[in-house]
Amino acid sequence: MTEESAAADAKRLPAVLLVLVGLLALLHLALPLVWLGQVAQLNYNEGWNAYHAEAVLSERPLYPAPDALFPNNYPPLSFGIVAPLGALLGDPIRAGRLLSLLSLLAIGGAIAAILRRACASTPLGLFGGLLFVALLSAAFPDYVCMNDPQLTAHALMLTGLALLLGGHTPARAGSAALLMILGGLVKHNLIALPLAVTLWLWGRDRAALRWWLAASAGLGLAALASLWLLFGASPFESIFAERIASLRTAARGSSLYLPSLAAPLAIGLLAARPAWRDRDARLLVLYAALSLAIGFAFTAGEGVSHNAYFDLLIALCLLGPWLVSRAPRLLPGLAGAAPALALGLLLGPGIGAPDALLGFGKKTAELAALESATRADIDLLAARAGPALCESLALCFWAGKPVGVDLFNSRQAFHAGRADEAALLARLARSEFSVVQLTALYRDRDDSRVSAQFTRELLRNYVIERNSANGVFLRPRRGPTR
Repeated sequence: MTEESAAADAKRLPAVLLVLVGLLALLHLALPLVWLGQVAQLNYNEGWNAYHAEAVLSERPLYPAPDALFPNNYPPLSFGIVAPLGALLGDPIRAGRLLSLLSLLAIGGAIAAILRRACASTPLGLFGGLLFVALLSAAFPDYVCMNDPQLTAHALMLTGLALLLGGHTPARAGSAALLMILGGLVKHNLIALPLAVTLWLWGRDRAALRWWLAASAGLGLAALASLWLLFGASPFESIFAERIASLRTAARGSSLYLPSLAAPLAIGLLAARPAWRDRDARLLVLYAALSLAIGFAFTAGEGVSHNAYFDLLIALCLLGPWLVSRAPRLLPGLAGAAPALALGLLLGPGIGAPDALLGFGKKTAELAALESATRADIDLLAARAGPALCESLALCFWAGKPVGVDLFNSRQAFHAGRADEAALLARLARSEFSVVQLTALYRDRDDSRVSAQFTRELLRNYVIERNSANGVFLRPRRGPTR
């Protein structure tokens, strides 16, 4: 086989691999799709995002005072998108879930478009896009169809990259910069890709770099000015507020999240050297390296989850298929190297496939039981007059309760001195909340959401009324006092 024919074979990619990656993507997407219309929450973020989206169409400020117990430390654009969509569909949680699903598919489409151009292969493009869906759905299913802006921000960023790689013209540079600025207005911590693009253009195309920097600077300043005019200093104070952080937290979190990406990370490391020698593919190496470093830095913050490594996952879904396309030339003595590398990228979803398939019935039954318990919990909350405090914020949202206390961010504010926990403890002492819901309650509970003082005051003034799949519900020992 000649080098040219071997390369052509890699670009064609065996049809069985495309079928396999498609089946794995569908298999791991199945349960999140079942969850799409439920009221049971996927994650703490769902109710939090719903309350802030609701603020867009109400008189309540989107960015409360710094000492508020339900602060907003996200940029405003996602709430501005979800709010009208929620009004159209009936509620912001399901609207946000649908937007997240569409964003997932958009990221896969952008990866496919980028790889089709980079590898001169439509099959490899499709493989890369489906690979992303399969990997994310298998490794981090709670972020699929979740009411959270993370995937929407990535979709905007990746669409911008696909536009830029289509040709280094001023119009494309400006459009890419606009999409990436919009992505930053959805989620502020996605800095790896814009930084990688800047470094790559510096070495690849200085004229395009000037267009890119001019557009990014102009649009960025316009975005910051718009935020200031609309909200004043509040977004900046909230977004950049101090958070508890440590290297130990980063090491612990990364040790939990990165093993799910072990196979594509290993293949990405194999690809790094030859890709760095390619002036165009060097961008993928920069993106992956910066994503890994920045992801580690962000996981130092308490409460930061595996989404800190989604940029890395996207970069690996670009870098891995790029290596597959070059395998016959880079590894001429190894027959079948390209399909073997492609199979290696599918190792994680493949290992999880039997459990996803055979356990689907059990998991849907568990979800149905959780849904039934959740509806009963919502009825209990809705039946009680007065304010409620929910650790699972979606429960209070579905019950129609007004904004209460965001336990996680409040704890961060107490630690930084922006708010005083004594005021919250006094509200417990007065039995001000008609119901308190916690995911777990034990005498010595002291964690990132609930302090030991909170636990003691709660047990002193409240009694357990109901235990459910969503935790424990407490009522006051006596009526509220003033």
